[in-house]
Amino acid sequence: DNIVALATADGLASVSIIRVSGKNLSRVYQLITKKKKIPKSNSIYFHKIYSPYNKNHLDDGLISFFTNKNSFTGEDVLEINCHGGNYVASNIINHIIIIINHFLYYYYWGGGGAPPAGGAGDLP
Repeated sequence: DNIVALATADGLASVSIIRVSGKNLSRVYQLITKKKKIPKSNSIYFHKIYSPYNKNHLDDGLISFFTNKNSFTGEDVLEINCHGGNYVASNIINHIIIIINHFLYYYYWGGGGAPPAGGAGDLP
C-alpha cells in the first residue's frame, strides 16, 4: 500500500514536509514535477510542484527520492519540503492521493491486468 502523510506538525510553520511511501513512486515524482527523467536515488532537488490534472502550479519545494533498496522501510520514499501552513500541504497531499487512487482503480478494476508502463493509468 502507498501511504501519504504530513510528517511535520499540523498548523503554522515556515516549512511542511510530506512523506510518501510505497511502490513505484517514480511515476508520482514524474507527474508532480513534469520531469521525464527519474532522479538519482538518495538525492534532493528543487522543483516546481504541479497538479497532474489541470497543470496548475501548486508550490515550489525540495523533493527527495529514495528507491526501495536505499530506504529505511524497503519501499520507495518521496519527501516533499513545501511552504508551511495547512493549505499548501493539504493541496499537495490531495493531489497525490488522487494519483494513487487513480492507479489503484486502473490496476484493480479498469485495466484488466498489469498497469501501464508509467503506472498511473491514463494520467498525462
